[in-house]
Amino acid sequence: MFGIAMTAILSAGAMILVVLLIRVVAGKHISKMAFMLTWAIITMRLLIPLDFVSRISIWNVINQPELTRQTTTVSRPLFVHQINWFYVLLVIWLIGVVAFGIYFFANHRNFRKSVCDAIPVTNQYVLEWQKSNSTFRKISIKKSDRIESPLTYGIFKPIILLPDIIELYDEEELRNILAHEYVHIRRFDYVTKIVLAITLSIHWFNPLVWLMYFLANRDIELSCDEVVVRTFDKKTSANYAMTLINAADGKRRLAVLYSGFAKHSLEERVEAILASKKKSSLGAAVVITITIVTLFVFAEPIAQAINQFTVGVFPNSNMLTINGETFNLDDHRNESGVPIIVMPGVNVAPEEDD
Repeated sequence: MFGIAMTAILSAGAMILVVLLIRVVAGKHISKMAFMLTWAIITMRLLIPLDFVSRISIWNVINQPELTRQTTTVSRPLFVHQINWFYVLLVIWLIGVVAFGIYFFANHRNFRKSVCDAIPVTNQYVLEWQKSNSTFRKISIKKSDRIESPLTYGIFKPIILLPDIIELYDEEELRNILAHEYVHIRRFDYVTKIVLAITLSIHWFNPLVWLMYFLANRDIELSCDEVVVRTFDKKTSANYAMTLINAADGKRRLAVLYSGFAKHSLEERVEAILASKKKSSLGAAVVITITIVTLFVFAEPIAQAINQFTVGVFPNSNMLTINGETFNLDDHRNESGVPIIVMPGVNVAPEEDD
């Protein structure tokens, strides 16, 4: 199982690096929705480390029989043998998972408590918009003096939360803000952010996953902007960009689980809107295809080699080494479950019948 998990981490890391390279080379010409799909593939690989073998795996070019036959022998002082380092690292990992899980949960709980006194919006334009933009989920639109920029949260009963200065917005600004938040609601971006937070909590030790977390959250906003401005003319797009600037929040947060007009990457978002043009569908298909190919290139059979390596580096309590030969106690147990291994040099003669 450990080898399978490590294979998933390696293949996901390779996919993240491939996506980063594509972003640098041709990111401006490819729809951010394509990158959202690639992040989804990578996230599934990290959360569900399936065991599958690929004929195009890069590990097939290695002499696999030789690799799996070799075992790593590490000489240690006697007192080191008494410590199972695998379980030490496992405990450290679990502590990190719990710590980050608590952080994300507490962060969002505190936010929900801070805006629990938000009141329904009575602005006539907003009420009319709410009637004409309904979904199978009831959308509530409220305002609060605890926030500085519009945002959306909630799964079954989504809430669009507006700053208390909503009356200062003109109808065009309100239209742009509500159109943006409506896209978040239709795409269940709130759920996407929760899944990303769970992935980061589990893989907190991996710097590539941290990078994916921040880029994926940025792409959520950029792809949302793409959807909103798709039907806009140049002047309307410019007005939408101004709405971003006026409504953006100056605070920076690590673990927000809501979507909205945050100031993260505001300059990138404004530039993308002003330079808005139809993105290449071929480019999007290429990005997704390359990501999937990378997944299969870094598939099995490396898991077997990793398991062999970890037997030597992190001795299992069921493993016993006698004169350089390793025995798995699970393979040498009697009917009562007691390990039975014949020590080297001991003659075991069958009992003679009386």
